[in-house]
Amino acid sequence: MGIYLDNAATSYPKPNQVAKSIYEFMINNGTSSGRGSYKMAMKSDFLVYETRKLIGELFNFKNPKNVIFTSNITESINLALRGILKENDHVVTSSLEHNSVWRCLKTLEKEINIKITKVRADEYGYTNPIDVKNSIKENTKLIVFTHASNVLGTIQPIKEIGEIAKENNILFLVDTAQTAGV
Repeated sequence: MGIYLDNAATSYPKPNQVAKSIYEFMINNGTSSGRGSYKMAMKSDFLVYETRKLIGELFNFKNPKNVIFTSNITESINLALRGILKENDHVVTSSLEHNSVWRCLKTLEKEINIKITKVRADEYGYTNPIDVKNSIKENTKLIVFTHASNVLGTIQPIKEIGEIAKENNILFLVDTAQTAGV
């Protein structure tokens, strides 16, 4: 018997409440948010704002205006990477990264000459935060790490890595595709 670890790729199984809520919206409203000032459009605006507030609460920040929606987490990560990284910047990442991170970094390496340090996980699939710290260079702009591997299921020490990033005034991007939903 296997264990299905790649939930984020398919969002399967979808909770019944999600499917029911989407269906109810499509039948009873179906309008686009931000596209009008009539009653149903305003209701859509309110739903979007309330969703942003809930996401802010989930991730422990206060300004719902800082929540943006994209078609998927790959688009979100790529948008962030392309917005943060500039020519000759250095990035520290793990050897466990999903293609949504790794392919974008490799593309940016070719396009704008970023430098990438890949920190190896141990034989059990865990990354040592000290290895992350030792990989920081003068031009390190970003540390990007998966929270949990969809291949191994190992959860990385992002709290400790985040503290290292903060101590060094380096941005820290966490890929939570496998964990945020649970």
